Amino acid sequence: MGAKYKFFQYSARKPCYYCGTTPDAESPNSREHIPPKMMFEKFECDRITVPSCDKHNSNKNIGDRAIVTAMLMGAYKVRMDYPGSPMLTSNILKAIDEAIPDFPQAKKEVQLRSFIIDSPKGIDFNLPYIEPQTKIYSWMRKLAAGLIWSVSGKHDFYFDWDKTLVWSPGYHPISGPIPREEATQRIFQNRNFESKLNTLDWHLGWTAKPREYPRDIYAFDFCFLDYPEEWDGMNIIFKHHFYNDISVWYTCFMVSPEAKERIAEFVGSQI
Repeated sequence: MGAKYKFFQYSARKPCYYCGTTPDAESPNSREHIPPKMMFEKFECDRITVPSCDKHNSNKNIGDRAIVTAMLMGAYKVRMDYPGSPMLTSNILKAIDEAIPDFPQAKKEVQLRSFIIDSPKGIDFNLPYIEPQTKIYSWMRKLAAGLIWSVSGKHDFYFDWDKTLVWSPGYHPISGPIPREEATQRIFQNRNFESKLNTLDWHLGWTAKPREYPRDIYAFDFCFLDYPEEWDGMNIIFKHHFYNDISVWYTCFMVSPEAKERIAEFVGSQI
C-alpha cells in the first residue's frame, strides 16, 4: 500500500476554491463544507472543508437546504411507495426523519409535482420540483470544484467552473406536467445517455478522513475522459451518488495536467 495522501483543508488566508479570489486582512475567506455539512449533521464523520469568498459560500444560501430537502423528498416518496426497498438503509431512514420538519419550510423552493398530464389511472407520477432560483446546477458545480480543491490545495485557473456541464438522469427542468408521450421520450433519452456513461472506466472517488462520509448518504466516482473533443473539451467527469442512488448527478469539466496528475496519484495511493 502506498503512502496515504492528506487532504488540503480550509485556511482563512487561502484564495477561494471556486474563483481564486485572494482574501485581504479585513475579509478572510470563510469555511465551506464539501458537501454541505447539513447532509451529515446526524452522522459521526469528518468533513472536507475549503476556503470560500462570500460570493461562493453556498452555506449562506437557502439553496443548500432546498436542494438537500428535494433529494430527501425523493427518498421519502420511495419510502411511501416502496417501504421495503433495499435502497432505504437505516442511515437514509434516519436522514428522512430528520428532514421531514424542513419540508414545509422548503415548500417555496421544492415541491412534489405531477410529471405527466395524462398519467394512467391509479398512477400518481410525482417528482420533486426545484424552483429555478435555487440554482441546483451552480450547487453541483461548487461541489465538484470543492472536491478538486481538496486534493490540489489551490484554485485551478485552467478552467472556468461556471462552464461545468451538469446533468442528472432523474432531473427534468419543467414548470408543470407534460404529455405522457413527451415524458416517455425524455425518460428514454436519459436512460440511453446514462447507459453510455455507465460504459466509462469509473474509479471510486475520495471521502472525508479518517471518519468517512456514510457512503449511502454521499459518495462519488470519477472518470478521466480519453477523448475530450467528444465531451466539449472536458477531460474528467464525476458521478455523484446521493442517498443510495435515489438522486444521481454528473458533473463534467476540465482540470489542468497538474491537477489530473495529483488526482491520479491521490487515488493510486489508496490502493
